[in-house]
Amino acid sequence: MQEKLEAFITEFVRCYNEKSEARSNWEEPIFAYADAMDPLFNGLKTVIGEYHKLPEDIMKDAKTVISYFIPLSKAIADSNVPGYFSSEAWVYGYFETIDLINGINNGLKKLFELDGWMLSVTADHRSWDPLTMKCDWSHRHAAFIAGLGTFGINRGLITAKGVSGRIATLVTDAFIKPTPRPTEEFCLYKRNGSCGLCLAKCPVSALDVPDFYDNKKCMALTYENADKFKAIGFADVCAKCMTGVPCATKKPD
Repeated sequence: MQEKLEAFITEFVRCYNEKSEARSNWEEPIFAYADAMDPLFNGLKTVIGEYHKLPEDIMKDAKTVISYFIPLSKAIADSNVPGYFSSEAWVYGYFETIDLINGINNGLKKLFELDGWMLSVTADHRSWDPLTMKCDWSHRHAAFIAGLGTFGINRGLITAKGVSGRIATLVTDAFIKPTPRPTEEFCLYKRNGSCGLCLAKCPVSALDVPDFYDNKKCMALTYENADKFKAIGFADVCAKCMTGVPCATKKPD
């Protein structure tokens, strides 16, 4: 199934770029896979909270957690570098990438079912509860367990194609060989202390090392963006700390 899955998603993104009426465009996706019984999933109940689901909570006979990352184009990432507010292109990228992922996942479910396998979507990308600031499934952490990348001090998952894009994860009862996790830090600050630019990029100083994150400040800024772009939709986004940095669109050397 791995070969079929990757070919399907890659072709879906290519066709979406060419044929959809979306304003955004995307680079080729990348993939990683985790054993659904990997003990790190249990660890998320400590790291995130007891409310965080396990793969078997999503599918009784779960074997594999699939993760994939769809990078936004460099032009969209670069558009979000200047200014206090997110760029309009970044806001459209937010909405249109969610729509793209929903289309992919719906098609994947049918593809797996034709071969006799089940596939369950983990959590909708709009399912985060802004009141409790909780979500019962973290795409980023599941993708880390699968080996898709490593966390930066901006709390984003840095993949081989950077951090400017969106991660999706799914659970299946089909077995796909797990991907080895990276053995080096992709974040330059964690690797050798040579960066940290993302901290200065935050317009509201919500980040600091070693592990400071003021989620209330961060969320307040995303709501400012949502208000500014309300004619487009509810875009509680920012991502200033993930654009205009060495890890924006590639894994730093």
